Amino acid sequence: MTGTDVAAGLHLRPVTDDEYPAFSAAVERQFADTVTAEDHAAYRTITELDRTLAVFDGSEIVGTTDSVPFTMTVPGGAQLRCAGVTSVGVRTTHRRQGLLAAMMRRQLDDLAARGEPLAALLASESGIYGRFGYGAAIPTVATSIDRHAARFATPPARQPIRLLDAADAVAAVRRVYERVQPGRPGMLARPAAWWPFWLGRDPEGSRDGYSRRYHAVLGDRGYVVYRVKPGWTDNVPDGRLRVGELVAADDEAYAALWQFVFDVDLVTTIEAELRPADELLGLLLAEPMRLRVKGGEPFYLRLVRLPEALEARRYDAAGTLVVDVRDGVCPANDGRWRLEAGPDGARCTRTDGDADLALDVRDLGAAYLGGERFSRLARAGRVTESTPGAVRRADTLFAVDAPPWNPFEF
Repeated sequence: MTGTDVAAGLHLRPVTDDEYPAFSAAVERQFADTVTAEDHAAYRTITELDRTLAVFDGSEIVGTTDSVPFTMTVPGGAQLRCAGVTSVGVRTTHRRQGLLAAMMRRQLDDLAARGEPLAALLASESGIYGRFGYGAAIPTVATSIDRHAARFATPPARQPIRLLDAADAVAAVRRVYERVQPGRPGMLARPAAWWPFWLGRDPEGSRDGYSRRYHAVLGDRGYVVYRVKPGWTDNVPDGRLRVGELVAADDEAYAALWQFVFDVDLVTTIEAELRPADELLGLLLAEPMRLRVKGGEPFYLRLVRLPEALEARRYDAAGTLVVDVRDGVCPANDGRWRLEAGPDGARCTRTDGDADLALDVRDLGAAYLGGERFSRLARAGRVTESTPGAVRRADTLFAVDAPPWNPFEF
C-alpha cells in the first residue's frame, strides 16, 4: 500500500516489520501502558502489517491505527467480514493537525477496497468516532453483586465443570465459543492466532493486582474465564472476583457457570463487564435487587460498504424502505437507497425516489444489528421521517429476537 502526505513533513503509511517495534511502542505510550518486550512479540503474532497505519514525522511515529480481520454474525446468521479497529492514537505533541481524521479516512478507504462491509471498535472516548460514521450498535452492561447475596431462587443442577490450565483451555474454550458465536448477532469470530494470544499469555503487569487467569469449562456447553484479587479486612476474607468472559450454549449451562462463580471462596464482590444487554442473571436470583447493573461500554459499528451490509442481514418482516443516508467520509455510501427486505433476503439499490427516512450513516450503523431502534433515534432528532409510519416500519424490519452482543475487547 502506498503512503500519503497528510501535512508538511508528515507521512501516512503502513509500517514495515523493522518498524513494528516503534509502532508498538507508540501505541503503548499513547495508552499509558507498560508493555514488555515479550508483550510486543505477542502482539506481533496477531498483527498484519499491511493493516497498520502510522503517521511519520521524519523517522518518528506520531500517530497510529490498526485493524483486525474478524467476521461478525449479523441478524439471520450470515458471517460478514468486519474490521476490528484498534490502537488508535495521536501523540500529544501533534494534536489538532488533522492526523486522526486523515488516519480514519485512509483506513476506511482501505477497508472498502478490501471488500470489508463493516468496521467495529470499542471507544476509549465516546465523543470521538461518531464524526467518522461509527454508531453505538452493541450495548453492554456491567454487573456486580455481594457474593453472600448471590443465591439462586431455584438452585441449578450441579454440572461437571472442570478447571483447566491455559494450555488445555485454548481448545476447550474455542470449541464452546465457535459453537455459540454464529447464533448471536454482533459476536465476532476470533481469528486462529487470537486464541493462543488471548489465553496463552497472562503478564503479571497487566493484572492490576488480580491473580492469573482461571478457566472453568462445562464440556462444549459453556465456560467462564475469571481472576481473583485477594483481600482481607480485619482478618476476614474480602477478595474480588472479576469475570472476564462467560459464554454458554444453553440456559442450564449459563446458570451452572454462575453458580460455580458464586462458590469461589475468599471472595466478597463478584463483578463482570461487557455483559449482554439482556443479561439473564437477575431473573434467576432469590434477591434480584442485590445485583447491581449499570450501562457498560458499547461497541461501535460502521457501515463501510453500505449496500452489501444491508443485503447480508435478514429482516423480521417483508417490506420496502427508502433511506436518505448522509455519509461525509465514505462518498460511495452517501445518497438515497431503496431497501427491499424480508426474512428470506434483501436487495439494496440506489434510487431517485422520495425518501421515507433521512439519517446519518452513524445512526444507520447503530440500528443495523437491532441494538438501537429507529423510533428512539427519531425521538432524539437523529432520524427524520418523511413518510408517515416509516419509523415504525423500520423498527419492524430491523427487529431482532435478542440484542447484539460481543464479549471481548480487541
